[in-house]
Amino acid sequence: MSRRFVNIKLFVGFFLFLSLGSTELASAQAVLTAPSGINGIVGSTLPIEFTITNLPDSGIATFKITLDYQPEVLQFDENSLRSTGTLSEAWSVNINPMEDGRVIVGGFAIGSDYISSEGTLVTLVASLETEGETDLVIDSLGTEIEDPSGMLVTTQLVNGTVRVLREQNTPPEFVTVLEDQEITSASIPFVFTYEATDADGDSLTFFIQDPPEGAMLDSGGTFTFNPSSLILDDYVINTLVSDGIDTTQTVATLILVSGVKNEESPTAVQYALYPHFPNPVVSSTTLRYSIPAHGMVRLAVYDLLGREVRVLVDEIRAAGIHDIQFPALDLPSGTYFYRLDTEGGIFTRSLLLIR
Repeated sequence: MSRRFVNIKLFVGFFLFLSLGSTELASAQAVLTAPSGINGIVGSTLPIEFTITNLPDSGIATFKITLDYQPEVLQFDENSLRSTGTLSEAWSVNINPMEDGRVIVGGFAIGSDYISSEGTLVTLVASLETEGETDLVIDSLGTEIEDPSGMLVTTQLVNGTVRVLREQNTPPEFVTVLEDQEITSASIPFVFTYEATDADGDSLTFFIQDPPEGAMLDSGGTFTFNPSSLILDDYVINTLVSDGIDTTQTVATLILVSGVKNEESPTAVQYALYPHFPNPVVSSTTLRYSIPAHGMVRLAVYDLLGREVRVLVDEIRAAGIHDIQFPALDLPSGTYFYRLDTEGGIFTRSLLLIR
């Protein structure tokens, strides 16, 4: 699926001016706390927090922040100023939304003990109106004060990304599916094409969950069954189609009723874990392993910190070469390890997931 979302890039330039009553300046720091990597929904809200630390407990402080954005995607109003955190009553903070896609937030304080050493300066809440994309540019300008020698300026750049999906998603539907059927060695390789539609017009991706040895499905829906050893057995084909948000499943059983074992019978294979394909991984990949005898198998994926992120196999499997589909659309980019535990030993390989 081609995700429809609001991609908000946050560019922050925050200038704070203080009159301290002396030429010795404090080491203050201004920070924007931006939500990053969060999926939002049309009709929800997006909080934006500014935090300031290491300020002196007296003096004069003033700020003016201008936010530029596309009003058809985001909106602010007079109620968007939700919190001034630990600011004391010495502060006067106001918000002024403009019709041309700008909102101005200003504040002024004079006196003593007007902010804690660590506290939220201001919190704004934007409403997420429609699907789309906009840059949110936050440009801060300090107001001049009478004593230039007491001026303190700190600047910090913070980047973040927010994804906003549409309010509702319609799952994809299969149009043609593989039915339960008997096949013979004469029909190997067996080829079938799945078809599916999506009411929202999203792009679709097909994949197999825990495919038997010799079963392959490309992202466009073409299924091929070409096992290296024609063992008379039932082969369960668990096929899924995804629009990137929802997944629809269909299951069929291929019953091999006659076949001849070739020279690559399961008795000739060894305990092994093979390189995955494709490599590197974008959305999914196939992990292949082999066992020479019927036995317990566990195949799991771990991140760099050793945390288990996916268990692909944890059961007794027949002897032979097995291909396992590993869908990774929900995982962040990075290096992962997949580990095979068998009665014949433990095997580990790494994979690189990129977006």
